Amino acid sequence: MHKYIAFGAAIVALLFSTTFKTIGLATRNSKAVQSLSEPSTMFNQQQEPTQERKPGQRCLPKRADKCTRPGEENRAPEVEMKVSEEEIIVPCQDGKSSESCTPSTSQKVRLQTSATDADGDSLSYEYSSTGGRIQGEGTEVEWDLIGVLPGTYTATVGVDDQCGCVSFTSRSVTLKECPDCK
Repeated sequence: MHKYIAFGAAIVALLFSTTFKTIGLATRNSKAVQSLSEPSTMFNQQQEPTQERKPGQRCLPKRADKCTRPGEENRAPEVEMKVSEEEIIVPCQDGKSSESCTPSTSQKVRLQTSATDADGDSLSYEYSSTGGRIQGEGTEVEWDLIGVLPGTYTATVGVDDQCGCVSFTSRSVTLKECPDCK
């Protein structure tokens, strides 16, 4: 069932972005598409990976009419994201234990984004991840990886200047199980 919902959401997103041919409209509506394609996040922390947004920038050639200096060339925001932890040691699976390894005290990671826009445009932030849940809004959010299986997961932030440019950057976190779980 989830595969059909994700497939349908992907088609809607493709049609929407093709029809309007603007990054701004597709980006602002990607949160709705993402929530349709990932209904399992409320029930299962180990979600299927979303389509990964690659780091970089996407801009329309001219500033949107609603922006100051409409029609002029727009510059994309500069964005950087930091993570509080790059590696987390998860507890051994049920019924197993380790004699030499101590799990991390938390499976939550703080994501801190800093962005600047040379045009002085108002910035909005949208987060996505390949596992776990992003909680919060704005420049500092929490990435909850509780219950997620060992592996490497990626969080991505899109910073939209709301005038035609969006910049993306990503950071990864690896969850490892103690090597001597018995």
